[in-house]
Amino acid sequence: MTRRKGRQGGRARHAAVVTLLTLASVGAGAAQAQTVLNPASGAAAPGGIVSTNVEGAACPWALVPPHVSYLRTPAVCSASVAAYTLEFSVAPGAPLGDQPIEIFECGSPPCAPSGQTFTLTIDPPASPPPTPTPASDSEEEETPPVATPKEAFLDARLALLKKEVADDAEAMFDRVDELREGEEHRFTLALDVPDELVTQLRGDQLFGGGSIYVTHVVTARLEGEGFEIRSSSDRSQGARNGAWEWRVRPVGSGSRELALTITMTMNGEGVDRTRERYVARPYEVGANLPYKIQRFFAAYWQWVIGTAITLGLAYAGMRKKKSAPPQAAGPPPA
Repeated sequence: MTRRKGRQGGRARHAAVVTLLTLASVGAGAAQAQTVLNPASGAAAPGGIVSTNVEGAACPWALVPPHVSYLRTPAVCSASVAAYTLEFSVAPGAPLGDQPIEIFECGSPPCAPSGQTFTLTIDPPASPPPTPTPASDSEEEETPPVATPKEAFLDARLALLKKEVADDAEAMFDRVDELREGEEHRFTLALDVPDELVTQLRGDQLFGGGSIYVTHVVTARLEGEGFEIRSSSDRSQGARNGAWEWRVRPVGSGSRELALTITMTMNGEGVDRTRERYVARPYEVGANLPYKIQRFFAAYWQWVIGTAITLGLAYAGMRKKKSAPPQAAGPPPA
């Protein structure tokens, strides 16, 4: 009986050693990835932006947690490019603390973990300025500031530009009716601003009996929780022929929302004025079971393979034990 227990214990130890060696080899394969993040961590408050440079990964992308979305990802991957930049945006209301973002390598399908994790620390937002105390009856009430002639001049032109941009922003969403989980969709924003208005947005303009030199910048940003968003366009452009393109892939099904923010800024010899146009569109994203399975395996493939090997070794040990001939009973004790 003691010898049998010894053999059974030896087989159990052998199975455990094989399992550990197998898991170690799987882990070693992941550790061989040469992906380098610089920096490996970053911090931002809700509503902020953080980025990291990725080197040594063929077409990297990241598995972002809720309340975090892409601002910039590699739109076109090339074998000759050795470094990319990933840029993330923290949504308002995001939970505070460390949020691990796993980096994947998608040079050739299917995507595989690179072995690197970017740690995003979400800090508390800055404290609001103190509320001014109401003036007493004996104090004079302060009047709100009045726009200077330069500011009013720039505001008038920005109001015209905002009106033109509003229709273009709505038209971008009208071209995409349905979204499906795991499938990539293209959103394009093309500004159609009349030439006479563009002429009033830059260059020498008549102002107060003289002239003023003005410049303008238009920035477009597309965000949405539960989406992978990649852009191949410069975020800041001019109103003339301004065009942006985003590749949007839903990573979850159900009710989702995409939000487009267009910021218009004009400068007139040191005076900056800004206006913003915000357009949001709700979508009901259709479910995609094959994509869910692929995403699960890409995130947990080490655990799946290790569990399968362990179960296989345990089953083989049970079969061997059942097939062993019974041992003859020894003579009765004297």
